[in-house]
Amino acid sequence: MRKIKLLFVCIENSNRSQMSQAFAKILGGENVEAYSSGSKPSGIVNPKAIAAMKELGYDLSIHDSKA
Repeated sequence: MRKIKLLFVCIENSNRSQMSQAFAKILGGENVEAYSSGSKPSGIVNPKAIAAMKELGYDLSIHDSKA
């Protein structure tokens, strides 16, 4: 089976796209390659997004905000 590749894009790549990437990885498992990006990356992942995903057992702190 071929993997599905997904790209989630927002402006700063610090919150929504990061969380979307995480959910795609959680729900898609080995069948999904998920990425996130921003048109004007902030350089950091929002601490509130990190805390929210931690509650669900996902470590978003290892992600980077990128273009």
